[in-house]
Amino acid sequence: MEKQVVEYMEEAAYKKATLLRHSFGQYALRSIVAGFLIGIGVVFAFSVGNMFIDVPGTMLFAGMSFSVALVFIVWMGGELFTSNTMYLYTGAKRGRVAWRDLVHVWGISWIGNLVGALLLVVLVIGAHSMGEVGSDHLLSVVAAKKMGGDAFAIFLKGILCNILVCIAIFMPLKTQNDVAKIMLTMLPVVVFFAAGFEHSIANMGIFGLALYYAPSEMINIGLALNNLLFATLGNIVGGALFVAGTYVHLNAQSSSTTVKSIRQNA
Repeated sequence: MEKQVVEYMEEAAYKKATLLRHSFGQYALRSIVAGFLIGIGVVFAFSVGNMFIDVPGTMLFAGMSFSVALVFIVWMGGELFTSNTMYLYTGAKRGRVAWRDLVHVWGISWIGNLVGALLLVVLVIGAHSMGEVGSDHLLSVVAAKKMGGDAFAIFLKGILCNILVCIAIFMPLKTQNDVAKIMLTMLPVVVFFAAGFEHSIANMGIFGLALYYAPSEMINIGLALNNLLFATLGNIVGGALFVAGTYVHLNAQSSSTTVKSIRQNA
C-alpha cells in the first residue's frame, strides 16, 4: 500500500504541474483558496483558544480547532504550499516532473496562499469578527513568541511542522473510509499546533491579524518576514527531504530488492 501512495503522490505532482502550465489562473485560484481556508482555521483556533487562555492545555484546544483547516483544503481541492513540498519533490525525484516544475508550483502556491491568507485577514478585520484583540489575547501572545524566535529554532520548528503536515496528507491516502481520512488528517495537525511548530502559511494569517490588532516592538513587519523566511525553508526541508525523500528512497530500495530476488529465482 505504501508503494501505491508514493505512486499516487508522483501522479499528483504531474497533475499539479500540468494544471499550472496550462491553466495558470485555475492553479493560482486554488492556491488562494488554500490560504483563505488556512486563515479561517487560524481565526477559529485563536477565537476558541482565547476562551481557555488561563486553562492548562490552551494550545491543545486551539490546535483541535485549527485542524479543521487542512480537512477543508483536502476536501475543497486547495493547493497548499506545505503539502506541495512533498508532492513535487516526489514527482521530480522519480522523474515524473521537471525540477523547474517543482520550483514553479512551490513558488505560485506560496504566493497564492499568501494572497488568500491576507484576503481572509482583511475580511475578518472588516467584519470585526474577532472582537477586541489586545496584547494579552492568545493571538498576540503567540504572534510575539513566533516573531521573537531564534532563526535556527524557527527553521527546525518548520521542519518538524511540515513532517507532521505531510504525515497528515500521507496517512489518509492509505484508507478508503471518509471518517478515517478526516481523523487521520486532523490528528497530526493538532500535534504540530499544540507543540508550537512553525507553519509558514498559518503564520501568514496569524501575523496579518496581529500586525493590525497589536503592533509593537515585538510584533512588526520585519520580524514577521524573518519568521516566514526561516519557517518556509524549514517547511521545504521537512516535507521534501524528511517525508518525500525518505519514502521515495524506501520504495526505490524495495523495488530494486524485488527485481533482484526475481532474477535470482529465475
